Amino acid sequence: MRPSARHRGAIGHSRGGLTSKNHLVCDGRGRTLAFVLAPGQAADTSMLIATLDKIRVPAGRGRPRTRPDRVIADKSYPSKANRAWLRERGTAATIPERDDQIAHRRKASSLATTMQGSASLPCSNGCSTRRSPG
Repeated sequence: MRPSARHRGAIGHSRGGLTSKNHLVCDGRGRTLAFVLAPGQAADTSMLIATLDKIRVPAGRGRPRTRPDRVIADKSYPSKANRAWLRERGTAATIPERDDQIAHRRKASSLATTMQGSASLPCSNGCSTRRSPG
């Protein structure tokens, strides 16, 4: 029996060969709310929105609940796009940043501080020269 195109799409190449990844959303009690199967080479961060979009929790009468109050995720999900998407929906997020992102932010902050500290001094002939902070 041949697997359907949908299931073939969840098999991908990675360092270990043909693999797939499971993305799971649970509530505070560990009950499954949504599940997505992705190809092994797919970046985890790109699957957060797709996984959260699958949440459907019946709430008695009316529409099922689709937005969690808070998302807690690991270091593989902290992209700017994911954080912006969660913020737009009013969802609180607890997602630790990766070490490389922290280092990049510190470097950018240091560079911005250095640029702000530079002053421009007028010359006697009307031009201006840049003076570095000292």
